Amino acid sequence: MLPAPGHRAGHLAVEVAGELLYLTDAFLHPLQSARPEWGHGLDEDPAAAAATLRALLDRAVRDDLPVASSHVEGLFRVEPADAAFRLTRA
Repeated sequence: MLPAPGHRAGHLAVEVAGELLYLTDAFLHPLQSARPEWGHGLDEDPAAAAATLRALLDRAVRDDLPVASSHVEGLFRVEPADAAFRLTRA
């Protein structure tokens, strides 16, 4: 379990045995990979939510973990791109 502040109090992401990073509600749309600061109206703290998403995507790159989310179908690989990230289907 990984703290994922910004969306709701107590929000978490989950790393599954070093094999998958499940982003839960920290990641709602693939466009957020290129613009992690794009949140949604349900975040309690938009700046913290953006920082959390960026940190989680950084972790996925660093640890070569595919990512999944509650709101995006499928698995993705995360790659660095400019000042943000790019997704490819895993």
